[in-house]
Amino acid sequence: MTTETAVKVIGVGNPARGDDGVGPAVARTLSLLRPDGVEISHVYGDAAGIMAAWEGVETAILVDACVAGDEPGHVRRIDVSQEPLPPEPSATSTHAFGLAAAVRLAEALGSRPANVILYAVEAKSLDHGAMLTPEIAHAVPQVVSLVKREIEAIAR
Repeated sequence: MTTETAVKVIGVGNPARGDDGVGPAVARTLSLLRPDGVEISHVYGDAAGIMAAWEGVETAILVDACVAGDEPGHVRRIDVSQEPLPPEPSATSTHAFGLAAAVRLAEALGSRPANVILYAVEAKSLDHGAMLTPEIAHAVPQVVSLVKREIEAIAR
């Protein structure tokens, strides 16, 4: 596979579903910072959309809300290239047939990027029409910082 893009940050989620908007919020903030050589995009969370977003990418860094029982705003880093995602979809995403399905399908098809890093942020509320809760809004700059460091480490 010929890579077109070395690194792509993908914010996963729906900004109109409360804390599910954390991925898009991080992507929006990062796009304002314009990191060199990095593409940034947003997908709503379906497996096909995720797979299309990371097509031709060597390293995909995803940011998504999850419901794993941690404190709201808790951030987990999972190197999907090195460790499997937890079996329950909600532990890594708020989308039933989303990220975990995309990873499994892409692996089966041989189309998963060489490196997939997930930043999963524990959600508090996924209410339709709601904005980010204060806990998750407070976590956005932390996740932006973590993703920036990840990008810098890849560039070395």
